[in-house]
Amino acid sequence: MIQDAYHAFIAEAGFLFLVFTAGFLIAMFMMLEAIRKAKARRAIAEFRRQRRHHEAAIAREREAHAAEIAILRERLRAQDDAPKSFDAITAVGIERQRLMNRSEYWLYKTLQALAPDLPGHPLIFPQVPIGEVLRVVPSKGTPAERRRASQDIQCKRVDFALTDRSGHILAAVEYQGRGHYQGTAAFRDQIKQAVFRRAGIPLVEIEPHASPDDIAAILAHALSPKRAPGRPASDPPALASNPKPMAHPRSA
Repeated sequence: MIQDAYHAFIAEAGFLFLVFTAGFLIAMFMMLEAIRKAKARRAIAEFRRQRRHHEAAIAREREAHAAEIAILRERLRAQDDAPKSFDAITAVGIERQRLMNRSEYWLYKTLQALAPDLPGHPLIFPQVPIGEVLRVVPSKGTPAERRRASQDIQCKRVDFALTDRSGHILAAVEYQGRGHYQGTAAFRDQIKQAVFRRAGIPLVEIEPHASPDDIAAILAHALSPKRAPGRPASDPPALASNPKPMAHPRSA
């Protein structure tokens, strides 16, 4: 009987172990399934979040693109409504005007008369755009700085340019008449001075009271062969303390 009881206990213990093992395996399976479902829910939630973010970004891009298209259409509409070049030219009146006023013309004739005796025997050209004789070096500064400097150069001119026989500028001359002290003229003159100083080209300013002898001395100093090319000239000689009056007509 003891042996039978022992076998019954062993059989019951084995059954209980099988039941416990089965329950443990079922619990582990259910836990792993719950973890898998939680990960799946998190993945789906993350996917939906990213999709909403992407759709919002696309919506912003579409709005910006639509705004750009609207601006371009408005510009095209404005261009269509604007007068065409030939239509505008045929519709307005055009008349000639003087290249120089009387004072500038007197100075031009004076420069022409002085040119044969000046160092290098320069050629004299009136009303020269700075962009025709100077340019921005493409290897200096940032693209934005070069673009802005080019704009400042292209929109300005000098009263007279003195060049050598090959067309390279040697010096520039500005007549400081009454117009040079009006509006933004002083600021424009400062920009011109900075441009020519950077290029190493002398920019000579001629006052209304300067005499031909004064002008000759100033230009001879600016064009002196002792000055190294590409470097600014030193200060020009001062005008006479009692300068001779300018023997030319008043500005128009």
